[in-house]
Amino acid sequence: MNKLAFIRWAILLNGAINLLTGLALLFAPAWFYNALADFPPFNRHFLGDVGAFIFALGLGLLFAAREPRKHRGLIGVAALGALLHVGNHLYDDFLVGHATATTHLLTNTLPLFIMAVLLIAAWVMLARGD
Repeated sequence: MNKLAFIRWAILLNGAINLLTGLALLFAPAWFYNALADFPPFNRHFLGDVGAFIFALGLGLLFAAREPRKHRGLIGVAALGALLHVGNHLYDDFLVGHATATTHLLTNTLPLFIMAVLLIAAWVMLARGD
């Protein structure tokens, strides 16, 4: 896989996951809460708010994947958001003491970390002109 193909793949993968996550948060917030985000209390409104932004970010990344060099800023902002998202999960896993911290670390935080690393790598490659 050449560098541009990797960059596009990383952006498309992150975009698709964000888009699907946003849709789930908007249209099935109770399912999302019970299946993936069991941080009480459940609040349909706030989950919908997050879903609106995550959906838009995913859509933007899917658009940016067509010509990533023209959309480095958007990709960088998405990479920063992904990294902050991982930090928020680590905070809950280690400092707050989430009830199932070990399981959560492996099933939620680690996949988010991998996705963030892929997006950061794509952004760095674009910033270097690869």
